[in-house]
Amino acid sequence: MTATRVPSAALLLVALLALPAQAQPGPTQSELSAASDWLHANHDYGGQRFVDLTGIDRQNVGSLRPVCLYQAGELRPFHTNPIVYRGTMYLTTSRSTIALDAVTCRVRWRHDWRPKARENWAQNRGVAVKAGKVIRGTSDGYLLALDAETGRLLWERAA
Repeated sequence: MTATRVPSAALLLVALLALPAQAQPGPTQSELSAASDWLHANHDYGGQRFVDLTGIDRQNVGSLRPVCLYQAGELRPFHTNPIVYRGTMYLTTSRSTIALDAVTCRVRWRHDWRPKARENWAQNRGVAVKAGKVIRGTSDGYLLALDAETGRLLWERAA
């Protein structure tokens, strides 16, 4: 190897060996299936779209009524996959991120993004929640991190 390849190869080896140390274990499939949190579009890794709760049964299903109805005030079309984590439901419109109390439907916070560039596609698919942060993409090519408790913008990155 040449003199420049040896340091490059050594640096690559160190970087590859450090990757497992950075990995953090997530919840297991059984933990997700049993939880009332809804952390994925399909609830869990298996895509079950089901939580085994006993509050709704054949005798009372006909008497169910809407408990929460939230009008986002968005006139543009949008798609979202609401995520529920520790009693908060997070949802997105094309430019806003909203946190609702999952029981009362009360708005906990709302963050409105002002696009900085041309919007290529005014759709998104919701958020991810990890380590006290709510992460989402924007239609003008940014990735945002919001504080999960307050909605305060922690950082933005052009993607």
